[in-house]
Amino acid sequence: MFKTLAEAAANCTRNITAGMDPVLQETVRRRRSTISPLITYDDQVHLLLLDLKSSDTSKRVSAICALAEMGTRATPAVSALIETVEDPDWVVRVASITALGEIGPAARDAVPALIDALSREDVCVSAAIALGRIGPVAAEALEPLNDLKLRKLGFDCWCAEEAVRLISVK
Repeated sequence: MFKTLAEAAANCTRNITAGMDPVLQETVRRRRSTISPLITYDDQVHLLLLDLKSSDTSKRVSAICALAEMGTRATPAVSALIETVEDPDWVVRVASITALGEIGPAARDAVPALIDALSREDVCVSAAIALGRIGPVAAEALEPLNDLKLRKLGFDCWCAEEAVRLISVK
């Protein structure tokens, strides 16, 4: 069992990329070799946002994972990530939700979309983890997270409990 939501989120990221690992590793390797260290984070975010519009799922997931690695520096991508929470591909939806959690409190605009995601079986755990990582600014999620705790067992319930605990910290 995970001790923190950070560990759970890291596991979630590993699970997202597990089936696509060879494709993503090659994409990340190519991206790192072509991005100059002189390019600013804003420019990198802009380039990654262009990849979010690709019809290629692996390209979208790779861009989202790169944004997640940037953490709070990817704040300008929050609105685009919110849109991808509704992507037709499950892996893109989970990756987007995970990336929003990695951005943390700066992703406060994503809270309503993440609350909606709590009601969907395929992404509710990822949404709970992300809301917990966003923290106290996601206070409006407390009631939906408590509802999730009541309807789930095991890991799902634990994630919701941890999210409530982290959001409730003042």
